[in-house]
Amino acid sequence: MASLTLLSVFLVVAYAIGKTIYNVFLHPLAKCPGPFLARVSSWPSFYHACKGDRHIWIWQCFQVYGNKFRATPNMVLFCSAQAFNSIYGSRANVKKSNFYDSWPRNQNDRNTLNTTDPVLHAKKRRLLSLAFNERSTKSASDTIARHIDRWNELATLDLEDSAWSSSRDISPLADKLVFDLFGDLLFGKSFDTKEAASTNNPFIDIPSHIVKFMQFIYPVTKSPFLDLVVWLKPRGLNRLLEAVAPREVQQYYDFVARGVAQGLALERKSQSSHVREDIFHFLCTATDPNTGAPAYSLEELLAETHLLIIAGRDTTATTISALFFYICRDPRVYNKLTREIRTTFTSAEEIRPGPALTSSTYLRACIDEALRMAPPGPSEFPRVVLRGGMSIDGEYYPEGVVVGTAGWANGHSEEFYGDANTYRPERWLVSEENDITADEVARLKNGFNPFLKGSGSCIGQHIAITELMMLLGRTLFRMDVRIVPGSALGEGNPSLGWGRRLGNQFQLRDAYMAIREGPLVQFRKRVI
Repeated sequence: MASLTLLSVFLVVAYAIGKTIYNVFLHPLAKCPGPFLARVSSWPSFYHACKGDRHIWIWQCFQVYGNKFRATPNMVLFCSAQAFNSIYGSRANVKKSNFYDSWPRNQNDRNTLNTTDPVLHAKKRRLLSLAFNERSTKSASDTIARHIDRWNELATLDLEDSAWSSSRDISPLADKLVFDLFGDLLFGKSFDTKEAASTNNPFIDIPSHIVKFMQFIYPVTKSPFLDLVVWLKPRGLNRLLEAVAPREVQQYYDFVARGVAQGLALERKSQSSHVREDIFHFLCTATDPNTGAPAYSLEELLAETHLLIIAGRDTTATTISALFFYICRDPRVYNKLTREIRTTFTSAEEIRPGPALTSSTYLRACIDEALRMAPPGPSEFPRVVLRGGMSIDGEYYPEGVVVGTAGWANGHSEEFYGDANTYRPERWLVSEENDITADEVARLKNGFNPFLKGSGSCIGQHIAITELMMLLGRTLFRMDVRIVPGSALGEGNPSLGWGRRLGNQFQLRDAYMAIREGPLVQFRKRVI
């Protein structure tokens, strides 16, 4: 027995030494720079995924190794606009990596995001796009307006005209607004979490459960044993992960199932009366163009709804938090933005999709600048190179190599943006006064794709932008907002270390989606 144990230890050590030698000297990426430990194993990537600072670690590596580095033995990350377009463009010779195969709860939990087969993904994307048509977008704008108006009303409830409100943390306020809104769009009813907190509201803790779910599953997707994890999932690991998952994760899954069941019941009821032309309606009524049969089974509806709740909530809520952090810290930006809004529109109710909102270019620039500095997806969206390989930034990468670019690092590239740590919406607008040419704006926009591009782009991006423009426009038309004097919630600090030292930088934690706190703000009714 002792000799068998000794032999086992010897074989494990020999394998580890052999694997290290191969990764350092013989692997196709052997000449690619990167931290030594990252070149020989995935443990550094996994460690930072657990810590929630993986986006900062990626940025640090770019500062040390240049515009590309080896993040794991088989992954290269890039920091350039050209690399982004090469990897995520519609003609790129790549597909989604097995990172996405680790997300599904079970074999039926396949949605547009976590499907890695290119043909099946294309089909799912075409079907999902049926729910984001012109009619559903118009219907969405009415729902958005109603929720924003109530959110504004609650912010200044019972305030005297010249009085500032009590301190409010924008992050949970944004979570509740967007969660209620998507409940309305998806299930035909608001969850009312933005109303006065009540222990009787069963939905009040769901946004925090979503965060727990992402923090639980994200390290799994970055595990050094990811290949084994993906192989084991349909062979019993799915049941084990479900058994050991935090209670909040199971409550979130139960919430999605109840929501879909209620949405289906409402859809059946509406068939005999008024039809709500919202997202869930179009999901329910979509038909497969090849067969004429319903596009989604119950399991597929659950999977797509799960995706829409997380993707739709996170993108918008993170950007709302970042917007208030940045515009309220800079009087010049704040005054310029409020002047545009308050001179373009004569009432808050006018602020809805149309020529006037489209002409509010500084409002849109403020949103783009917030998306650059606080991307809802801070790290990479990994792609694996297919047969035949591909060239990225002038270098060839063979089949099987995983590649990607990271949103936070790209948005904070001094080489690309110059003053990358400065919130400056003007960079997105052609201006002789500011010496910003059309060519410069085109260069920046070519490298700026917060909703990705090609087959992986966000289908709901137009609704997200509409929501952000209406929220910021209606809120700043009706009221003044300021950072609570002396508050530092959401700021960087020298004690946080390299990459997080700047006080004017909104801090994120990385769990595939961005997790954040703050800023603390106060509202005051605008006297017109």
